[in-house]
Amino acid sequence: MQVIGVMVIMVSLFSLLMLPDCKLYEIHQDYIVLYNRHDKSECFIIYYEDMVSWHYEWNPSYDQLVISLVDGSVEKQEVYAKYRIEKWLNSLAPGKQAKKNYRK
Repeated sequence: MQVIGVMVIMVSLFSLLMLPDCKLYEIHQDYIVLYNRHDKSECFIIYYEDMVSWHYEWNPSYDQLVISLVDGSVEKQEVYAKYRIEKWLNSLAPGKQAKKNYRK
């Protein structure tokens, strides 16, 4: 029982100290909003019709959502909820998930 308590405390401390306390993105019916972590007054709106593909990259320090756009640009956003993002983007932007899960 003590081991479980220690694990709960460790996960709680990790969440408090390591995860950002700001909104990183919002998913809407027609678009996704990516928020700038450095300047909270800025955001980037991407309509699903402007997406060529997207994929989720795992990194040791943080994960990121990588979105390729029709104009050839690539937007990267730090994220922490892989399964929730995959679920929403697969339902709202079907067929746009890249076939492989790329790593750096």
